[in-house]
Amino acid sequence: MSRVNEALKDFGIAEATLPSGLAAQKRKYDKMLAELEAAKQEVGEDEEEKLAELEEALFEYGEEIIANLDILASKRAEKEEEAKAREERKKARQAKNKAKAVAKAPEPKPAPEPASQVAPEPEIEAEVSDTIAEMVNASGEVAEEQALEAEVIEEKKESKGLTLSSLLIGGLVLLTTYGAYNYFKKK
Repeated sequence: MSRVNEALKDFGIAEATLPSGLAAQKRKYDKMLAELEAAKQEVGEDEEEKLAELEEALFEYGEEIIANLDILASKRAEKEEEAKAREERKKARQAKNKAKAVAKAPEPKPAPEPASQVAPEPEIEAEVSDTIAEMVNASGEVAEEQALEAEVIEEKKESKGLTLSSLLIGGLVLLTTYGAYNYFKKK
């Protein structure tokens, strides 16, 4: 196994996922390695210097590829960490929005009990509280959607303020330009 293949295995990079430039370098390295092996088979006494030069060139080229693979592996690791961090922030934001929605959800008001009714048994009270909890959960999901809609509305309100200020600035520029035009027209 060549040193470049070992480096690929060590870095956990599949050869199929290499960028085109590195893949071309890897193919060239493999070709040079095959030529070196063939030259070793046919080596004569006078060709030993040429063989040493080929080995040296192959070694240097392999080192260059390994350095590039190291850079690639570190960049991919950074991207994975960034993706994990984004996913964690997204989950935290969703949990926060859900918690806000549940907190904002109106609690169901108990219906007034007529005075002539007998007090409910504790088992029935437990079932009612479970039902209320389910309603809060169900309304929490609805409230989450409403919270997202409220965020969209807030963003739209912000854009209206920007539009109004843009109109005011545009009007000021128009008046200034008109005044300058009249000034220079008279001269």
